[in-house]
Amino acid sequence: MIHSRVSEAIFGAALLFAMILGMAQLLRAPSSIGFRNPSVVLPQDQPYTIDDVAFPAQNHVFYAPKEPLAEDELPFVVEIPKGSPMKYETRTATGQLFLDRELCPREVLEEGEVKGWVHEYPTHYGFAAGYFNEDGDPIDLLVLGADEKYEAMIRDRAIEPQIVRVIGLLMMEECDRIEDKGEGCSEDMHWEQDWKVLAVDLEGEYAALTDVHQLPAEVIAPLDRFFSNYKGPLADADGDLQPQTRVAGVKNKSETLGSFLSTFARIDSEARAKRVSDCRALFKQRLATAVELPSAPKIDTEFLGCLEDVHDTTFFESEAHFTFFVNYGAYQWLCALAKGDAKKMEGVSLENAVEAMQALRDNNYETHYRLVSFDAPAPGLATPIFEWVKTKNRNDGCPADTPGQHYEQRPLIDVGGLEFGDSDR
Repeated sequence: MIHSRVSEAIFGAALLFAMILGMAQLLRAPSSIGFRNPSVVLPQDQPYTIDDVAFPAQNHVFYAPKEPLAEDELPFVVEIPKGSPMKYETRTATGQLFLDRELCPREVLEEGEVKGWVHEYPTHYGFAAGYFNEDGDPIDLLVLGADEKYEAMIRDRAIEPQIVRVIGLLMMEECDRIEDKGEGCSEDMHWEQDWKVLAVDLEGEYAALTDVHQLPAEVIAPLDRFFSNYKGPLADADGDLQPQTRVAGVKNKSETLGSFLSTFARIDSEARAKRVSDCRALFKQRLATAVELPSAPKIDTEFLGCLEDVHDTTFFESEAHFTFFVNYGAYQWLCALAKGDAKKMEGVSLENAVEAMQALRDNNYETHYRLVSFDAPAPGLATPIFEWVKTKNRNDGCPADTPGQHYEQRPLIDVGGLEFGDSDR
């Protein structure tokens, strides 16, 4: 049924009021906002629960360490221990670890045929604290050794950066042409670089190694097999299976330090503090003018950048701030996803942006965002942290009965326990 604009506004207001009261009810998204409505009522007995906090906000792991490091050393922050299928990720804005998804067993494609499966990470996976490329992404690190130490860190939620020695680079590459054009990557220039730095823990059994070529074949082979198949094959326009990732080889230590790591910028606590200060000023400016914003503002790249990088509790000093945050944040993500396509934004406004996000989750859109709650950043702080989190369905190559990998059957919003400050409600 197509609702009138008036009923849409009432419906949107009811949804926001339900969120603010912590009801977290799942409502059917109206079809008149430009997205397909599958006419499915999602179950209400599956509240999405975010994983435990790994890092307190005051000890943000994205800071570069103060102590000097050797030329071939990096501060490693583990997100996934060796042998685990659990895909944890660290939020840039808060420094908190959350469970994004559990990897399903993925088909191994060799010479066009499926030969076995891969499931668990063959080495510790994480990033180098404080080092970012020009796109703002940290250095991906694969670390060998000290298995018990990293397993305990994840288990006990007591993760601290560890100094590791760089020994080389795994030249992993991705193919996006299958989704974009229905074609595989038949030539080298079609593949996109997603290289991973290889390192060894200074206290583990590989501590004496200094270069990747010192690794035995039985250590390299599982890395090649996993990272060439862990996203699963995808059928092209002709129905033929094509790999989504591949490992083109390895680079030695000198090549890694000279031609790759030198392209990353080091972000220390002072630089991070400036970014936080700039974003807080921007947040306050947007909140101050919220009532003057048009119902359908254009894309706000500054706000989106800060929303990705910095959390500010001033969002939640009042219900008005919270309402503005969820609506304006949702609207901006929708603008970014639509990429200028007015048809996709038809009927979307600040009043129904969250409904549109709900509709994105309910339809076949491959990539969308969900609003999730984290624990408070410090003891005694009543306001939990809320963030829009990007998620993508990655069921390609999974067994047929594998549940969706982007939580499409989970509630979009859970605001249980939300409390506001003493300011105007």
